[in-house]
Amino acid sequence: MPRLLIELAQRFFMCRNYLISIRYPFKIKRQSKGGRIIESVKFIDILAYRRSELILVRCISFKNVKKIKRSIQKLVSWFKAAEDYLKEEIANKKFPVENINVIHKVIIISDEELEERKELLKILKSRGIEIITTSTILSELEKCADEREALRSGKERGEGDLFLSLIRFITHYKS
Repeated sequence: MPRLLIELAQRFFMCRNYLISIRYPFKIKRQSKGGRIIESVKFIDILAYRRSELILVRCISFKNVKKIKRSIQKLVSWFKAAEDYLKEEIANKKFPVENINVIHKVIIISDEELEERKELLKILKSRGIEIITTSTILSELEKCADEREALRSGKERGEGDLFLSLIRFITHYKS
């Protein structure tokens, strides 16, 4: 499911006029049991940029997670590490864009999982992590596909984004 969520989220942010980068790497440091500092590379599913706004997107599923509270704590730590890394990159002028004023943290999750985990996801909201559901994304993508179809007006040939065309077809012609 996360791979499909990444595809949907990618189109969602592109339709909202964000520049995106998929699987953006960042380094995370932790201390081993022996006391050594270990540096590893993690990936931000989608990094979306528009004007002075940067959004860190993590597409996630809690379906097979047994220790949900621990998983949410790890997710909060992951976002903190990613945000700290990006702030450092921006401050050191290593990030391609310098005028970042706002960094948002977003998770994409299916509607069914949100219903099952509502009380624990409130913790994420309290930590400044926004939650976007698949139904929200699909309705936005449907609007986007309709708008793009209206702009085409017959002069431009081809289907454009095949993924959006497929979403438009499914939503308009379902029985």
